[in-house]
Amino acid sequence: MLIRNALSQGDQRRLVKAIDAVVKSAPFYQPTMPKTGKPLSVRMTNAGKLGWVSDKVGGYRYQPLHPITGKP
Repeated sequence: MLIRNALSQGDQRRLVKAIDAVVKSAPFYQPTMPKTGKPLSVRMTNAGKLGWVSDKVGGYRYQPLHPITGKP
């Protein structure tokens, strides 16, 4: 849903800066299907104590470390 004027231009800029900071520390990655290892059609990142991941080795799960950087 588009809510026009919900955020001022300044608030929008601050939001984009905050998102950029998250992506710098937890870059986008492409999860894979558990059985086949084929990539999903999305790229994603996570912000928080646990992030959702999926891969051939561990299947679908939440984990405390980023799948690419290995950092919390």
